[in-house]
Amino acid sequence: MLDNTLEIINYIRIVCNIKEVITLKSSPDSVMRQIKSKERVRDLAEVYTNEREVKAMLDLIPLKKADDVIHYRYLESSSGNGNFLIEILRRKLDRVNDKYAHKTLREYEFYIARVLSTIYGIDICSENVVESRERLFTEIKSTFDMHKGSFTYTPGFFSLIDYILSTNII
Repeated sequence: MLDNTLEIINYIRIVCNIKEVITLKSSPDSVMRQIKSKERVRDLAEVYTNEREVKAMLDLIPLKKADDVIHYRYLESSSGNGNFLIEILRRKLDRVNDKYAHKTLREYEFYIARVLSTIYGIDICSENVVESRERLFTEIKSTFDMHKGSFTYTPGFFSLIDYILSTNII
């Protein structure tokens, strides 16, 4: 496995014209999670950003007040399978839950739809677009279930979520 990992790192260095690779005590498995295949790196330049780096980069965004996270709009121009989008959504949903989970079902659903409508993602690979939409949908559903309970949705709520995802993640 290690030989294969070194092969992949060297391949990425060549394809991306990287002169030096800095490794941070990462296991071969963590490197493998950042790519799906050599072919995808070659054809799509697809290398996923590790969750640690995603969080660190998003922490650099200045928020003047806590509610800014709800209102800010985000465009991920090479969204891949949604690593940045999912973390952005989690942060937005955390604030919505803090502020609106105790409100009426209709108001809570409104703010969930509102935060989702401020997230946009574009990817060249349709497989990634589908995976990203599924991950975002699952995150919303599990957050909703945790805070309001299963089967307590307004009719049409998840149709709206599907519509927003199909419009904003392309």
